[in-house]
Parts: sequence; structure tokens; C-alpha cells
Amino acid sequence: MFEESFTKEDLGAISAAPDEVTLTCSVDKRILMIETAAFKDRAKWKVKIGEQNSAFVTINDPEFLARIDSGMEHFGKGDVLLVDLETKQTLSNGKIMLDYSILKVHEHKTSAEQLSLF
Repeated sequence: MFEESFTKEDLGAISAAPDEVTLTCSVDKRILMIETAAFKDRAKWKVKIGEQNSAFVTINDPEFLARIDSGMEHFGKGDVLLVDLETKQTLSNGKIMLDYSILKVHEHKTSAEQLSLF
């Protein structure tokens, strides 16, 4: 019979499995339609990604956020954004999770301007 013992000094060398593991991460240029927007720090916006697919995204474009804060950007439900969208798939506590972040807003069209989309 084989026995193994550990001391307190050994604990630093023993690492537990990480709580979250990144499986995939990609950045694509996408058109998103705003459904709801929140303006609190690091708040998530709800956007349409496809015909029947909505998701919450974090806005990580400081220039776009600065334009919103200064009043240069006015928008509402139904506006569309051409963005660089980061999609990160992670494994966390046995579940596969998707996280979306807007890295850069290239163009913003209000719902009134959508007839000539981009």
C-alpha cells in the first residue's frame, strides 16, 4: 500500500484547478441593434446579434463612452452599431459561458437613418 503525506510547506506547490478557463476568444466585425442601454459603470447593454438572438454586451470602447458622456452620441432602441465584437467562451464551474465585449464602435446609425445601412 502506498501512502503520501504533505506538510504546510508543500501547500504552495499544490494548485487547484482554476475556477474559469478560457476555451475560445475571437474578434469579428458585426452589426448589432440596440435593445436597451445602461449607463452605469461597466453596465451591459442588450443588443440583437441576429434575427432571434439577443445578448448582453459590455462596452469597452473608451472613445465611444466619452462621446456618450459628452452628449455627442444620442441613440435609442433600434439604433444599429458597426463594431469590433469580442466573443469569449469560458468553462466556469462545469458550465460553458459566452461573454461579449464591444472593443470599438466604428459607426452608429440611428433608427431614422437605417434606410441606407452602412
